Amino acid sequence: MDSDQFDFFISYAAPDRAWAEWIAAQLREAGWTVWLDAWEIRPGGNWMQAIAAAVDRSHSVIAVISPQSLGSQRHTTEEWFSFLVGGPEKRVIPVLVAPTEVPTLLRPISQIRIYGLSEEEARTALLSSLAPPRARPSTTPTFPGAKTGDRRLDPDAMSRPAKRRDKKKVFISYSHKDADWLERLLVFLKPIHRDGIIQLWSDKDIKPGQNWRAEINVALNVAGMAIPLISSDFLASDLIVNEELPKLFQAAEHEGTKIMPLILRPSRFERTPILSAFQSVNPPSHPLSALRRSQWEKILANLSDAIEDELSE
Repeated sequence: MDSDQFDFFISYAAPDRAWAEWIAAQLREAGWTVWLDAWEIRPGGNWMQAIAAAVDRSHSVIAVISPQSLGSQRHTTEEWFSFLVGGPEKRVIPVLVAPTEVPTLLRPISQIRIYGLSEEEARTALLSSLAPPRARPSTTPTFPGAKTGDRRLDPDAMSRPAKRRDKKKVFISYSHKDADWLERLLVFLKPIHRDGIIQLWSDKDIKPGQNWRAEINVALNVAGMAIPLISSDFLASDLIVNEELPKLFQAAEHEGTKIMPLILRPSRFERTPILSAFQSVNPPSHPLSALRRSQWEKILANLSDAIEDELSE
């Protein structure tokens, strides 16, 4: 490997520095090359340039995931997002160091959980997950249907809100000025809609002669998921801000409705508390409109996968 290249870039929030250094140390001891800002950036150095250069020269990013790393003021999301849209040669590896909800775009990616384990167990979980693919077994695997064993319990299951609504029903909230983006999103969601995995609803489903306000309220009252399409026009809509968003917020808080904001264009998303309380699909600093087509199509494809995975849990 080129001496200027790294196997792993460690992306973390400052409160998780101890975890980041522990992870970096395990990887170095195992023979990987690692870039960690706490070890590489000297006093007086331009940290933004150093991080940008390291991201470019690294093959994979270890995204240290915790509630602290997902705050609206963190740069960690931008770091792993750069890898996510950087092409097939770039990998994002989420490592969970505390119970937290994994960002939407990372859910289709296998995650490594190292919290709640002993040090040796955590080291094994980390390194075994990064090892090369195992060889084919030399003996025939045991028939899995011979005996039903205990199901492995999800350690975070008890902390999740009760699923009271029908999660298959997905409400899409948008400004009509963003109708083109809605159409592109519907294209990527169509396969799982056609297969009956989800039931999509937007105001395009309101038929002539129907009471549009009543139809919107009915859809809001049964939706188990919602995808707000965020733009300046979206936030300028009185109907959306005064009626749709408060109902979605209440449904999320009391009934477990999943809210997945998709950032289309620059807006005041981060300064709108009722929205910024929810982790967006893509970082507000990387709206779809600022990305190349191949990049935003990948985000929409990953969103579709994440929704399918959410419903399979």
